Amino acid sequence: MFGGWGISILFMMRSKAVIKEIVHFFIALVVCCIVFVPWQVYIFHAFPVEARYELTYNSRHVTEVMENFAGTTWFYYDKFPLYFGLYIWWLVIAGLLILPLVKKYRNPLSIAIVANFLLVFIIPLASLG
Repeated sequence: MFGGWGISILFMMRSKAVIKEIVHFFIALVVCCIVFVPWQVYIFHAFPVEARYELTYNSRHVTEVMENFAGTTWFYYDKFPLYFGLYIWWLVIAGLLILPLVKKYRNPLSIAIVANFLLVFIIPLASLG
């Protein structure tokens, strides 16, 4: 969420509303940290061995096939038609490509939608090399 939101803020830099949006972004980030950081500090202090194991194990999900899920690094791309529909998944991609080109829909929300899609599905392709 923060990645797409941050990218949409970058596209708003010439707008007068960008300051308000940046403030909202950082308030949301601080609220997340207020919830997240104390819990992480607590579990690493109270259960250091278990916390380190879980962190290492969960990190392996990024680079390895885990928990009896077979597949290649293309697993999520192979399943893409199942996410958005077996026969019309290509409309999602077409819509995301056309959305920023239509002036009526060229706004921070549209930019955030496209940016989030790119961050989740396209940018990880660079790590497949």
